[in-house]
Amino acid sequence: MTTRSDEIVITGVGAVTPHGTGVQALWDGVVAARPVARVDDPDGPKGVVAAIDDLTLHDHLPRKLVAQTDRSVHLALIAAREALSHAAALDGGGLIAAGDPWRVGVVVATGVGPVASVIDEQRRTAAGASRVRPYLAVTMPVNMAAGRIAQQHGLHGPALVVASACAAGSDAVGVALDMIRGGRADMVVTGGTEAPLRPLIIAAFRSAGALSARTDAPGAASRPFDAHRDGFVLGEGAAVLVLESARSAQARGAPIRGVVMGHGATNDAHHPTQPAPDGGGAVAAVRTALSDAGVTPADIGHVNAHATSTPRNDAVEALVLRTVFGPDTGSVPVTATKSTIGHLFGAAGAVEAVVALRSAAERTVPPIANLDDVDPQCAELDLVAGAPRTIDGAIALSTSFGFGGHNAALVVRAVP
Repeated sequence: MTTRSDEIVITGVGAVTPHGTGVQALWDGVVAARPVARVDDPDGPKGVVAAIDDLTLHDHLPRKLVAQTDRSVHLALIAAREALSHAAALDGGGLIAAGDPWRVGVVVATGVGPVASVIDEQRRTAAGASRVRPYLAVTMPVNMAAGRIAQQHGLHGPALVVASACAAGSDAVGVALDMIRGGRADMVVTGGTEAPLRPLIIAAFRSAGALSARTDAPGAASRPFDAHRDGFVLGEGAAVLVLESARSAQARGAPIRGVVMGHGATNDAHHPTQPAPDGGGAVAAVRTALSDAGVTPADIGHVNAHATSTPRNDAVEALVLRTVFGPDTGSVPVTATKSTIGHLFGAAGAVEAVVALRSAAERTVPPIANLDDVDPQCAELDLVAGAPRTIDGAIALSTSFGFGGHNAALVVRAVP
């Protein structure tokens, strides 16, 4: 399948997740269905988390930059550099070398932003206000992930942050798509980042009843669509995609990895945390993405589901997919990346878009971990479990739904 000159293509991807640094580490982990969750802070509010434990920041970033920025920004910077390098868009010094830097934008998603730094510095105030780090004022604004990526690589186009809860990663890609389509940029560095692993955040979501209570078996805690699921696993990570117009990529001879075909976004306007029971808003988002992409449900080769492992959300998502795919529901393979890396909030949609693209490129759908007993409400779906599934289709659907009623969907196509 060739790429049209009016399409918005993906020329590079990058990631830092609980599976490790780099997209290959992410792919290897999800294909192996290897959960990485553990119990965090045994002396505090116990919670199951999926952390990035083997990351030495100073191997990737200057010490001063690490000191001045939040962990969520660190992860975004590492993922962005991999993505831009993958896109063959940097010079030897790490600055943009592809086209006009004034035509290169940044759109980064986050759910809770630099919350870890704010919490850590609040603790310091117990010893007096003078103990607060002097860089806190430039650490805590939520725009810093986008701003720092722009500064590191000399990107002078628009630099924006998208915050639509757990739909934000997908929405960021959608905003970047529209930015290029609208002629406001030739290339956009886009994705999401999140680093919320602090006792206060764990306690907050545990109190809300959203977290899994399987502290005795953390590796089995995230179990999307399983009858015995009891909540999500809190994770951290980042993923970045380099989007550009096909004309831009072709003019510079860049590798084209895929195409962002369509994006859809809606709001349930129903409840602060719970999805609308009929899934109407999510159905509308998915159908908008399909229409934007110019495809039908029959064209979708597989689905990377939002699938948080919470009882109500997974059941509603199953209803959404049954509504969209109708009588063909049982013939569309469905996977759930969160089963191995947990829920990365604002980064989730971007990470899952990267996995969906890779799945379509490899014609391989990773299995859902811990899916031992399918919930009868989800049984009509073709849930991939046990082993990877070989597929034929190059087009994937990725869904994202978040607190506040936010719904988003992306349609991507792999390019051989």
